[in-house]
Amino acid sequence: SSNGNEYKLFTIDADSKIKTLEVEGYPTLFISKGAGFYSTALTKVDKLTFKKEYYDNVQGKELEEYFQWDGNKFVHIEKERIQQL
Repeated sequence: SSNGNEYKLFTIDADSKIKTLEVEGYPTLFISKGAGFYSTALTKVDKLTFKKEYYDNVQGKELEEYFQWDGNKFVHIEKERIQQL
């Protein structure tokens, strides 16, 4: 069953062109909590990190994943690594 939507991240570059932001290992981001149909707000954790929330049908619970900007792309990180910045 579907309980969320797939999203991509975009930015506007210095030439005013729309550019897709890469999320390493994730062609799209599955988000269910607070998700709108065409867009959704992400929770900003700090200047470089955001989290996404989704419901996992297999585990039967809400889960969170954290992603941090490495200068070129977003990479998945464990929550514990955020405090080490």
